[in-house]
Amino acid sequence: MKHELTVGITTHGRRCEWLRDMLNGLYYFTQAEFKVIIVDNLSEDNTLDYLGKLAEIKNIEIIKNKENVDDTRGMNQILSVVDSKYLLKIDSDTLFTQKAPVDAILKQMEDTRVSLIGPYWDLSLRRRKEIVEWGHSSGMKNKFDQADQLVKTINSHFEVTTRLPRGNFMLMQVADIRKVGCFDVRYLHNAMEYSLAMRLLEAGLDYAEFLDESVIHRPSDDIRLRARAQLPDLLGEKL
Repeated sequence: MKHELTVGITTHGRRCEWLRDMLNGLYYFTQAEFKVIIVDNLSEDNTLDYLGKLAEIKNIEIIKNKENVDDTRGMNQILSVVDSKYLLKIDSDTLFTQKAPVDAILKQMEDTRVSLIGPYWDLSLRRRKEIVEWGHSSGMKNKFDQADQLVKTINSHFEVTTRLPRGNFMLMQVADIRKVGCFDVRYLHNAMEYSLAMRLLEAGLDYAEFLDESVIHRPSDDIRLRARAQLPDLLGEKL
């Protein structure tokens, strides 16, 4: 059965417990039907064993890499095979704590028809060392240069920032993302949404903010343990 939504996840290192917490919350709180595609970037723990068991009871596809190709290339692998209208990127260290953010962000996407939605974060374009290439969006570079000049006339200590959907929980229109060339491999996981958002704007498309405090990126141990105690484990096991 073809679903409207695919959840795309990349994982690496020793993140099995985090991944398990995230998936427990994802399935518990979400009413919409979805498929999960997970890229394993050479995990060093029991992630693949866990996913193998989970794939027996859930609609999960696993892509196994022989090296860590980073989040950017991993998401492009997912975009190359996904067959749904929407793709929700979720980081393995994200935690859901109280309600159904997936259903809410899907409704917002259907209502607004933008290309990209996620909780915003402020990105300083001048201080982020990862942002050194502008070839993909020269028009946006010119606009930022103009804004920089204007801001400096107000106060020399001011600088231009841009508000972007954060990549840990980000819903995408698959056709639009493919239209602009997917993720730019020059930008690794901590700047990957910047280039994507700029190219969408260059193409006359747009993005929007998702407001929901139940989506927690990199929660404290205390928050994680409290959430873990409240949610049933998909495999019926205790961590």
